Parts: sequence; structure tokens; C-alpha cells
Amino acid sequence: MDPERHLLVWVRVWSEDAKRLLIQVEDNGEGFLDAELNCFNARERLKDGEGEHIGIYNVCQRLELLYGEKADISFSNREDSGAVVDIQIPV
Repeated sequence: MDPERHLLVWVRVWSEDAKRLLIQVEDNGEGFLDAELNCFNARERLKDGEGEHIGIYNVCQRLELLYGEKADISFSNREDSGAVVDIQIPV
């Protein structure tokens, strides 16, 4: 990422009904690599040449422990540039 470019992060929280809370975190960075997206969306630990990265995996596990199948998390990229994380949890 260009050091002169400012990274912006947006967090949106809303509810379409009284049952689910929707949380979206989005940035204007470089986005996720395809291998990262596949790993995160499969709820697997990310491993690379630098070791094992478990932060996102831990978040997925905690959501499952707290809410079971009532929660969901998904990872994607914006069309122009940046990462998107969508989380749904029961209210």
C-alpha cells in the first residue's frame, strides 16, 4: 500500500428486523488475496511462510461458541479496492 494513501475504515451497524444485528466493516485498502478469502470463508486458519495467523479464525470460533448457527460472518472485497467483513448476530 502506498504510504501516502490514507486508509479509511467504515463500520456500519443496523437491524432489518428485531431479530438480527448486521455489522459491516469495510476499508479502502488492498483487499484480501483470493487464498485468504477462501481460507476465511471456509473458517480455516491462515498459514503462510511467516507462520500461522489465527486472529480472524478466533473471531469466527467465538461467534460460533456464543451464537451457534444463529451468527454468520463472511469476507469479500470491494469492487474498486478494499476489504469487506459482514457479521450477522442475533439481537
